Amino acid sequence: MTTFTTKIDEIKVIPTDAKFGLKEVVFIVSFTVTGVDGQFKNSVSRGIGLGAPDPANFTPLDQITNEQMLSFVNGALAPDDMRVIQNEINEAIEQQKNPQAQPFVIPWNK
Repeated sequence: MTTFTTKIDEIKVIPTDAKFGLKEVVFIVSFTVTGVDGQFKNSVSRGIGLGAPDPANFTPLDQITNEQMLSFVNGALAPDDMRVIQNEINEAIEQQKNPQAQPFVIPWNK
């Protein structure tokens, strides 16, 4: 059974949001989901836009925790996006577990 973890890789920040006047607004998050099944491991990296900030629930950048950032990512993903990423990881792990013979080219000199 695969265990999945998500890590925030980087964020893109708007210095000042013109519409609301908020400072240092996170608008894109790059993240990596890693799956581990015993000795087998694979990762998939993605980026997601967070959309417009909510002034009533805005958290300043220097106060955002890792858990909040992960929550922002999960909230921005479409319902099936994480499942698609996890399926991609599981398929790659299955290929590691059961490698297929790869075709190769041999010059024909006869």
